[in-house]
Amino acid sequence: MNHKFFLLFILILLFEGCQIQKSNFNNDFNWTIDFPVEYNRVSNTDWLEKVQQSGELIEKYNNVEFKNQSVPIFIFKSKSDYFESTRTKYEGSRENYINYLTENFQLQIQPLKDEIPEIKIDYAVDTISISNLEFFYQKSTIIYPNGAKRTLESFNRLFEDNNELSINIIYVDKEFGDKFKFALLNSSFEK
Repeated sequence: MNHKFFLLFILILLFEGCQIQKSNFNNDFNWTIDFPVEYNRVSNTDWLEKVQQSGELIEKYNNVEFKNQSVPIFIFKSKSDYFESTRTKYEGSRENYINYLTENFQLQIQPLKDEIPEIKIDYAVDTISISNLEFFYQKSTIIYPNGAKRTLESFNRLFEDNNELSINIIYVDKEFGDKFKFALLNSSFEK
């Protein structure tokens, strides 16, 4: 009898150490991704309010009109770290898509540069394959005057009918960033 309890105890310890993930599916892109369950999902309503606040800053600092046309898919949060995936109908030409992404990045970063001119931004672009699909990849690390760092990793792809999938991982906590990037890079898109 003691052996059974010991075996049960060992099994419980093993399962406690496992990182449990929850599988999520999105019909728009036939996308399946397994998220770590220890992070909080954010409601679409709460997220859209946050996007609107950011849009007001973009308007103020760039003298442009902000019109949010993105539809939230999966949004997760931990303290000040976020995983955001959205769908947007891209209205430009496929040839101008990369320029559009680069310009959007500049619009988003300008308010920060204006408020804190001493910040440094390390910026890199590349392409990355996820489930045999090519995504445009941008990584920026913002280094504040006090040495604090915040990283934004963006993954964008234009699908059929100009539907854009935009995925952003924004983090201070590297563990958060690593877990969500791992989940993304191991996700799948069915044809």
